[in-house]
Amino acid sequence: MVSRTGISIAPPDLCSWARRGAIIVPHTIFGPSVWKRTDFRHESEWTRVFPTNELALNATMGCVRRDLLAGRGFCVLRGLEVDRHDFDALRLAFWRLAAHLGEIIPQNADGDLLRCVTDLGDEVTGSQDAPRALGHRGRARMLPHSDSSDIVALLCARQARIGGGNSVSSSMAIHNEILRTHPEYLNPLYEGFYFDLTGKTKTDDGRTDHRIPVFSCDKTGLSCMFNKSRIETGMRRAGIPLNDFQQAAIDYLNSLAMHEEFAIPLRLIPGDILLLNNHSTLHAREQYEDWPEPDRKRLMLRLWVNLNSERKEAQALK
Repeated sequence: MVSRTGISIAPPDLCSWARRGAIIVPHTIFGPSVWKRTDFRHESEWTRVFPTNELALNATMGCVRRDLLAGRGFCVLRGLEVDRHDFDALRLAFWRLAAHLGEIIPQNADGDLLRCVTDLGDEVTGSQDAPRALGHRGRARMLPHSDSSDIVALLCARQARIGGGNSVSSSMAIHNEILRTHPEYLNPLYEGFYFDLTGKTKTDDGRTDHRIPVFSCDKTGLSCMFNKSRIETGMRRAGIPLNDFQQAAIDYLNSLAMHEEFAIPLRLIPGDILLLNNHSTLHAREQYEDWPEPDRKRLMLRLWVNLNSERKEAQALK
């Protein structure tokens, strides 16, 4: 993947593939973004200290950028003192940090740049009777997915009473496991699906106007775009519901992303900032029970950042 400024935003993986006519023949992916849970021994391997001044911020964010684009694809910054900031100051500190990585982009049709991820009563049921229900507005489990940006940044302001932990997995390692165990599933995943656009358009029945590949590969590397529920709903809205084989393919990918062999559980504490490369990782959230007091409810702040990417799959979902 190459940005509009010509900067490569793909990890330095070897995406070996070939074409036979119009058919892509996937091969095993190699590189630092290909990992499993057992490749890490301690959270210190992906955690950095939050910078305390502008000079340290510049140096730290340079290292974070390498972690995201030329390394494992995720990083946690720890140590932002949330109790010492009012909400506006907290948002500003978070914004300044994320802006070091690229352009902060809108997350919905209303143009919101910073979203509060907290329980507003939405429950994602998959039912067409509740098309506006969005996972970040409820307490239900959020399945492994990637967001519609190059980078997603999540700041933990308050924890839930019980549950609500995040997890991250390498979509590159998952690709390799599918190739090893069920290579037949890669054909529909490379062919792609129509994605639901709930929350991203002004109407409740939006979908992409073309298929979005779950895995796409060019000379700069492999990229993943995955959201199980948006694929299922998008295909229904296109009038071509998933057949049994397609359903099995996305179910298998989803199960791998949740499996303990691939998923790293992350228990974020207040002041932690989780940064993820959406091209090479998938993230999820467990169900949670919240505090009854409004000022104690779980609260995460979210920013989407683009590195001036030309990635057509992400652009189609914005």
